[in-house]
Amino acid sequence: MGGMMGGRKKAALWALAAGSLWGTIGLFVKLLSGYGFSSIQLTVIRFVVSVLLVTLFFCWKNPGAFLIAPKDVVWFLVTGVCCMLFFNICYAVTISKSSMATAAVLLYTSPALVSVISVPLFKEKPCKRRFLSVLLAITGCAFVSGIFSSQMRISTETVLWGLGAAFGYAMYSITAGILLKRYSSMTVLYYTFVAAALAGIFIGQPQNAAAVIRANPETLIIFVLFSLLCNIFSYFCYNRALEKIEASSVSILASVEPVVAALLGFLILKEPITLAGVVGICCVLAAVLILNGPEKGKAEE
Repeated sequence: MGGMMGGRKKAALWALAAGSLWGTIGLFVKLLSGYGFSSIQLTVIRFVVSVLLVTLFFCWKNPGAFLIAPKDVVWFLVTGVCCMLFFNICYAVTISKSSMATAAVLLYTSPALVSVISVPLFKEKPCKRRFLSVLLAITGCAFVSGIFSSQMRISTETVLWGLGAAFGYAMYSITAGILLKRYSSMTVLYYTFVAAALAGIFIGQPQNAAAVIRANPETLIIFVLFSLLCNIFSYFCYNRALEKIEASSVSILASVEPVVAALLGFLILKEPITLAGVVGICCVLAAVLILNGPEKGKAEE
């Protein structure tokens, strides 16, 4: 029992690390958008760079990680194109149309979606603790974003992009969870990136992106950092968490992202943070603590 609980605690830390790393996405989006890259180009270039970096790592460290069964190609296409590429494009567009915190709150309606889908798909038992954590996480994200403020105006288009990101993120949690039963975290990550990169090249106007990079070679360094932090390290942490605990719990824990996004937005981008934002941060942290608190009994699980 002790080993199992220790595994859950480690998995929780993996999920929290993933959410924290994703909280930096907005900084890179704001920085690179200033060079003239579109939201789609930012997403696609990040995947292409990630594929190159992971390919080099596999060739050097573990060539066997390239091996997958042909029947699973379709699964990787779904995970890469329909989930990860779709989610990241929607999220980048939402950030560009609003703020880091607003994009994050719309994205983190996804724990509710994951929790609902996981009950019939993975036979997860409905859990009062998880339900309360979802409620607190979404409420906290809403406060952090300033949605409850009369001065905050969010267009219908922005809401739809944000909800699209939430749906893609939720479906990634589900499909990646299935693939992780057959492959390592890095193999799932690699082929998901490959599928997303190949599909993205067709819609990312690569000639225009290449021209911007040639004119501003320093952007390559920024893209490498962007890819390492917000793709490779973050999704590796997320997948490691999915290997050990329920998809619904992982998505709730990763909801620390808007807290990190709001704090970074305040400290670096000078985006305002209000009393409502502080309340929201407390709600998200409470959701994390409740989900990982001591068990009262097996009935909770």
